[in-house]
This record gives sequence, C-alpha cells and structure tokens, in this order.
Amino acid sequence: MRSLRPVPYGSLLASNLRAARAAANLSQSDLGERMRALGFSAWLRSTVSLAEQGKRRVTAEELLGLALATGTSMVRLAAPPEETPWVELPAGPPAIVHGAVAVRGTGEVQWTGNTPVFMRERAGFGPADDGGEPDYFAPRQQPVVAAVVVSDRGVLIGRRVDGKPPWTFIAGEQDAVKDENPADTAIREVKEETGLRIQAGKRIGERVHPKTGRTMIYMAAAPTHGTDIFVGDEDELAEVRWVSLAEADQLLPGMFEPVREHLARELGEA
Repeated sequence: MRSLRPVPYGSLLASNLRAARAAANLSQSDLGERMRALGFSAWLRSTVSLAEQGKRRVTAEELLGLALATGTSMVRLAAPPEETPWVELPAGPPAIVHGAVAVRGTGEVQWTGNTPVFMRERAGFGPADDGGEPDYFAPRQQPVVAAVVVSDRGVLIGRRVDGKPPWTFIAGEQDAVKDENPADTAIREVKEETGLRIQAGKRIGERVHPKTGRTMIYMAAAPTHGTDIFVGDEDELAEVRWVSLAEADQLLPGMFEPVREHLARELGEA
C-alpha cells in the first residue's frame, strides 16, 4: 500500500543520493573526486556529506553531474519511490509526483577509477565536412560486467563458443536502455547464461581490458538458491563449471589482479 505521508523533497534528494552512491560502491571522497573531475571544483568529501544530510541544496547542473558520477539517471536521483509519491514543498500543500520513466543518465561518460572518459572521446567525433556539428564515427560501447561468482564449489566460469577468450567469467554488456547498474547486469547475465540465481555484492574493480579495449567492471557475487548450473545460452557458451583457484589460474591467464586477490580470500587458496 502506498504511503500518503509527504516526504520533504530536500530529504528525498539526500536519501536518493546516498542510495545511488552506495549502489555505485563509492565513498564520499570518491564521489567528491568524480564531481571535481567533471568541473565542480567546490565538491569535497564534506560537500557530499552535507548534500546527503539534506543540509546543502543541489543545483540542476550539479544534479546532472551527480547522475553521471554515480552511474544513474537524473530521474532516479530526483523522483520519489512509487510507494511514497507525495512530497512536501517549503510552502503550500503537499504535491504528488507520479512515477516517471527512467532515462539514460549514464550515456555521456564512463569512469576509469575516478577519471571520466566522455562519450565524445570514446565514440570518435570529428569535424563535420560541412563545418556544422561534429560527425559521429562509431557507436559508444557500454561497459562489460563480469560476475565473479563464488560458492563452496569454487568460482563460476564458462567456455565460450567463439573461443575469444576460451574461458571467461560470466559476463555481458550493461544495458543502458534499461538503465541497468552493474549489479543488475551481473544478476541478469548469470541467470540467462547459467540458470543460477545470485546476489551481487561489492564492485571488485574495473579496468580497460588490454586486449579488447572494453571497459570491464568486475562484481563479486554469490548464489542464493543452490549451485546447480547449466548452459542457458548455447550461442555464447559451450560449457559452464565451478573451478578451484588453481584451475582458474590455468584457464584464465592474465587474470585481473584485484579479482585474483578477491578469489584467494574467498576460496582460502594462495
């Protein structure tokens, strides 16, 4: 049942910002650093703290920056939850704000750590032949999210049909149209490709893959309903299996070091 008790709009923005930062696995210092990288020079850790407490007003321009920095949309930062559509303005009666369709809030920038790479730089814009708007050379690629799923049976990997690479963590491209965050992508890909239901945990790390040039985001994950697996997408995978860390080292050479350190801790292997 929906709550009819109005929420102060300033408190709503503060709550949404805290949730977005937590979902992106960013500290307040990280978010401040990203905002400065986007040109908001006054944003420090203390600025983030004040905004998350509702003690600092956020301008429309800053709202856009916060959406880009946290990898979400302006709508998600600004809109009330469906169960509490009423908001309280500084004066006058409460106003009801109906749910809005989420928009793509992450399309203009990708992050390598806390350094932004803008779509124009990644996609390849150049001078127009007619002297007008820049020509667009190639579509921007979304990040690939790899689910590092660990259970008492080992870590989950799959053998690719195309052999490029032969073995991999279960991974897939983030769906910008659905405004997915990395956790959403990890959960969806693992279920589609192996039938396994998982809970996504922390972001282990991210990098630009040295061979593909794609931005890779690695998400920790664990099964929630058993460990039985099967090949769910035969066009992508020929086999899925649980392996030990030693086997993973053999089948996934050149493993991203933060991922290997995570597996060593979780699996209790050197």
